[in-house]
Amino acid sequence: MKKKFLLLALICLSLFAKAQTITYRPVYLGIGGFPYGKSFSADLALELRGRVTPASNFLFGLRFQVAATPNTGYTSICIASDYYFLRPENGVRVFAGAGLGGFNDIKRPNDDTEHFFDLNYANFGFFPRIGVDFWCFRLSAEYDFTGGTDNFAAVNLGFFF
Repeated sequence: MKKKFLLLALICLSLFAKAQTITYRPVYLGIGGFPYGKSFSADLALELRGRVTPASNFLFGLRFQVAATPNTGYTSICIASDYYFLRPENGVRVFAGAGLGGFNDIKRPNDDTEHFFDLNYANFGFFPRIGVDFWCFRLSAEYDFTGGTDNFAAVNLGFFF
């Protein structure tokens, strides 16, 4: 009888248990666009993130990005980090971040082959970014210095899951 009561009490308590933070979401998927000459193009970014410590405002991760323009396309694999200025309880959090890694054109001039995430043809580049997270959405602006290919600015709207 005591074991059943103890098990029932543990189950009831576990229903009301909470984690240290409810705002941490490790996967971000963003869709955005950037100006390229006189036209507008789209990009898709997937970012896998982790925390240094559970109470930290500093997050790091890997960003995979595919960007397409009317003339060419770009891919990048970068190590990225963000620092949040506001505590998670606010619901709206302002952040600044940066990343560095490999950027490459999907098609290069005078080359008929595709180099989709091909690190042998990648240029070393970096990007600074600023933005705001609100609930499970993110709005960010970044400028990608691609190290040899065309630099581009991106505005992304995405969500966490």
